[in-house]
Amino acid sequence: QAYFANSKAMTGSGSGSGSSSSSSSSSSDASLEVDGIKISDTEPDVFEQLLKYMYNGKCDEGAIEAMCEHLLMAANHYQCDNLKLICQAKLHEGLTVANAAARLVLSEQMDAPKLKEICLAFIAHHAGEVMASEGWADVATYNKGGLVTEAFAYLAGVPVADSSKKRSAEEAGLSAGGQWPLARIFS
Repeated sequence: QAYFANSKAMTGSGSGSGSSSSSSSSSSDASLEVDGIKISDTEPDVFEQLLKYMYNGKCDEGAIEAMCEHLLMAANHYQCDNLKLICQAKLHEGLTVANAAARLVLSEQMDAPKLKEICLAFIAHHAGEVMASEGWADVATYNKGGLVTEAFAYLAGVPVADSSKKRSAEEAGLSAGGQWPLARIFS
């Protein structure tokens, strides 16, 4: 917890006061350097809240609401599963027609199945409005349209197989008594 004694220096909002921590941040490269370790994949203020959660079990008041999507990305990247669940719940609370498509894409990118299920259910009830939103184009292009397929299947009540898992030969229709699928069709 001594790590937080100089958290202002970590984020560049205070002086180092004798610490070997320093922050390098510019408009084009928001990164954090602490004791010679450079963290460039997470914004300094987001990383600070992630560390506070990891060490203290909580973030600053209002931090989750203010940077929820970024905290979800950091929690996913650094495998902080409890914070990831909290962020998913917060994103669910603020789900609207305007942000449902973007949050569906985010849920897929961050391997957040609870948020994904909630987004799909929301989109099912507001399909026309969500499809007219600016974010729907992202859903349509993400993963070569795979999310559109999932959303449509959800609307139709058809189960969708997990695309990250390989299908067995039988599931793919390739094991029909040693016959290829075309042989079955033409026989």
